[in-house]
Amino acid sequence: MLVLMLSLVLSDSLVLADSLALADSLALADSLALADSLTLTDSLALVLCDSLMLWLVEELSLADVLSLSLALTLCDSLTLAELL
Repeated sequence: MLVLMLSLVLSDSLVLADSLALADSLALADSLALADSLTLTDSLALVLCDSLMLWLVEELSLADVLSLSLALTLCDSLTLAELL
């Protein structure tokens, strides 16, 4: 019984590791595809937005963060100052 339980735990760990590796691969592929379709200005705006989100996440509620994230995504032609 103990061997079966250990086998199941190991199996779950491997599946989770595979899932995380697949998620990382997909995220990297998505990032590369997105990077190919963006201009340098868009890329810099995304970097600034990511930094802003990291700073604001402790100050705002989840709803506020999601709203700001959506606003930044929809308004990528605006400057960061205009959004603030």
